[in-house]
Amino acid sequence: MSGKKSENGFEITTKSSELFKAKQLAFATGVKDIMPNIKDFFGVLEYFGDSLSILSWLRSQK
Repeated sequence: MSGKKSENGFEITTKSSELFKAKQLAFATGVKDIMPNIKDFFGVLEYFGDSLSILSWLRSQK
């Protein structure tokens, strides 16, 4: 995969040579949630990664 700034935004080329063009680009680093070792109260753990996530700034607060 490669990417570059173009005259009208950005161009991304995949490993299979597909070309995608966009005016804006969002860069994700692949952050992974670490599931807490808690009892699954009310069945909420099935929603992690879909409609429920851990706020990473909260995890860093002590």
